[in-house]
Amino acid sequence: MSDDLNQQIGRLEAQVDMLHKDMSEMKIEIKSIAAAMNRWKGAGALLALIGVVFGFFVDLAFKAIGR
Repeated sequence: MSDDLNQQIGRLEAQVDMLHKDMSEMKIEIKSIAAAMNRWKGAGALLALIGVVFGFFVDLAFKAIGR
């Protein structure tokens, strides 16, 4: 094989190694994001409930002042 082809193969192998390292880092980050989402999954329902209650009281207030 020519030296140019060997250099290209070497560069490609280095790029594949870097991609493997990047994928490993991404897996770790995705796991931490998933863990955070699982920790806060009940917060969305709580915020929706608070919004509904707040909207109910605002509606009552507007009805009371005649709007």
